[in-house]
Amino acid sequence: MGNEDNLSVSLLLEEEPGVSLGDWFAEPMDHALAGTLLEKTRQAMQRSIVLGQPGYELRILELITAYWLDRPVENLFTSLSAISGNRYQRALLALVYGQLLMSRKQAGAMIHLDTGFRLASNMLEAQDYFKLMQRHDLLRRLPVSTGLAQPLGLAALLAEANVIQQICGTGVPEVIFGQSPDTLG
Repeated sequence: MGNEDNLSVSLLLEEEPGVSLGDWFAEPMDHALAGTLLEKTRQAMQRSIVLGQPGYELRILELITAYWLDRPVENLFTSLSAISGNRYQRALLALVYGQLLMSRKQAGAMIHLDTGFRLASNMLEAQDYFKLMQRHDLLRRLPVSTGLAQPLGLAALLAEANVIQQICGTGVPEVIFGQSPDTLG
């Protein structure tokens, strides 16, 4: 994974993030990169506390890096849900969490992605609106499970979803929970 794969994630470290709700924040990262990014995030969080800045995007980045370090993130997600002060923050959190779950084809991913899209819909530029709508329509075709699949980046997820769509047509395939997601046969 190159730096360009996590450009959206690295923008969360900026004082005035240039992220869009249409961005993808769940490109897999190895433990070394996630650990380094978590350390930088915590340093930036300390600075934001001293300066009296909210640092909500930094908390989102903490969620992302903790996920890629294989740490439990459910409590962090719940905590962030409780402090989400506006529609933008709730949309960002739902989209990011849904993307993280989808990267490993975990059950519940589409619920969060749909919630995030609904919350973000009136804040998105037309290009991002349609990009998210099309992306979510394709991702909906992927089988999900209660287990953890090998993490995949957005390009691989969309490629797999396209194959499933070509095989199954426009209908959404039946999802089988508790089984390993296997679309190869």
